[in-house]
Amino acid sequence: MIDEKIVHNKGFTLVELIIVISVLAVLSIVGIAAFASYSRAQTLNAAAGDLAVMLNLAKSRAYSQIKPSQCPDSIGSLDGYEVRICSSASCTISGSGTSFALFVTCGGATRPPPISTANFSNSNLTFTSSSIPAVYSFFFPVLKGGVVGSGTITIGNTFGETREVTVDVSGNIRIEK
Repeated sequence: MIDEKIVHNKGFTLVELIIVISVLAVLSIVGIAAFASYSRAQTLNAAAGDLAVMLNLAKSRAYSQIKPSQCPDSIGSLDGYEVRICSSASCTISGSGTSFALFVTCGGATRPPPISTANFSNSNLTFTSSSIPAVYSFFFPVLKGGVVGSGTITIGNTFGETREVTVDVSGNIRIEK
């Protein structure tokens, strides 16, 4: 004979399952939103860091007077290094949708191809400044030090987040939020 007073529940009720699934869904949505925000910020930080690295590379090459193969003795002396920044979506440097590139200047003229480039065409970033034309450049001359074309470049994304890369007249480079 079965005792009907003893009943053992060995499972979860539907209400308990719905509550657990709801809590997991909320936590997942919050986590995905935080990851998306973090990803956007890191893309912006990487672009600002890459621009600062390229500016520092131009500055250090100008100080050390490294003469690349684009600048043979028959052309003339090494004048310096130039970083060109493309500020509009339709603008390209060397035809590849590049946002900024490092060039060498010898004998009074810039010598293509670029020594180094950075392409951000797929990341929805913009490079702007209050005084920036379609292509803006920072020129680091050899033997003189400093920079020609000092200023601030603002790098922004489609979500209104920005980073600023500033180059002062002495050639000092800094990144600001």
